[in-house]
Amino acid sequence: LVDLIKKLEFDTIYHEHLSYFSILPILNLIDRFGLELFDIRKQSVHGGTLRIFVSKKNNFKVKESVEKFVKLEYEFGLDNIKVYNKFSKQVQNLKIKT
Repeated sequence: LVDLIKKLEFDTIYHEHLSYFSILPILNLIDRFGLELFDIRKQSVHGGTLRIFVSKKNNFKVKESVEKFVKLEYEFGLDNIKVYNKFSKQVQNLKIKT
């Protein structure tokens, strides 16, 4: 989601890809079921897809990549509605320009 917003890649949203997730809500969801995210790897597909690795808690050592991506999402502000409002305005402005 960070790359999508940062690079204004709204054109990657289409009928096959209607949902875009960030790590922050995924952590909350998997914790409810006794799971943990132990690795994240960035893929180049669709402008920056993240592949996440989830397991029962304490099965694998949690890699530094998890902390790195969580920190990035907090620093970018994915937990703040202002980021999404700004993205919306940028998309609208680009639409008007073209």
